[in-house]
Amino acid sequence: MAAVKKASVKAAEVMEETAKAPEAVQEAAEEKKEPAKKPGRKPAVKKETAKEPAAKKETAAKKEAAKKAADELKASVYIQFDGGEASVETLVSAAKQAYVALGHKEEEIKTLDVYVKPQEHAAYYAVNGEGSEEFRIEY
Repeated sequence: MAAVKKASVKAAEVMEETAKAPEAVQEAAEEKKEPAKKPGRKPAVKKETAKEPAAKKETAAKKEAAKKAADELKASVYIQFDGGEASVETLVSAAKQAYVALGHKEEEIKTLDVYVKPQEHAAYYAVNGEGSEEFRIEY
């Protein structure tokens, strides 16, 4: 009977250790997550990078915009036919002036479409999508 008693005590000890095993595994995992702090050492502090002031960003943006404007292509379009010539800028300007001369205000113009008819040496224009027989420019 003493052998049976020893076996049951030993079985009880094994069961106790098995029950404690998950706790030991959990404790070991926690130790791995948090490194041990050494006494007398300060924790490392991450340095933040200095942010660029807003004024510098605006200046850089202005310089870039000026560079783009300088690099843009400046083109002119001329219409030549039968010894006559007209540029797009001249025709647009003349259409605005003719519209104002008819009693309208230049501020009313939202869109301006110019139709060139070289065989007539004339251009017709439409303001805000509306045209008329009197909306004619001769060049």
